[in-house]
Amino acid sequence: GVVRDFVKQFKINYPVLEDSQNVFIHAYNGFAMPSTFILDRNHNIRFKHLGIVDKVTLEAEVSMLLNE
Repeated sequence: GVVRDFVKQFKINYPVLEDSQNVFIHAYNGFAMPSTFILDRNHNIRFKHLGIVDKVTLEAEVSMLLNE
């Protein structure tokens, strides 16, 4: 409920993972909050940011993948 409410309140339009059983943390070593993973069209992790990442970096990485 809390995560869903946050996503709705801030109009987040991308997938958000709630990992209450720490499956993701163990599989991908995502021990920072927030953690951002950018996947390519084949669902491979291409970029990983543990902690805050700036908008310019995210836009550059997504643009690069979209142009592939």
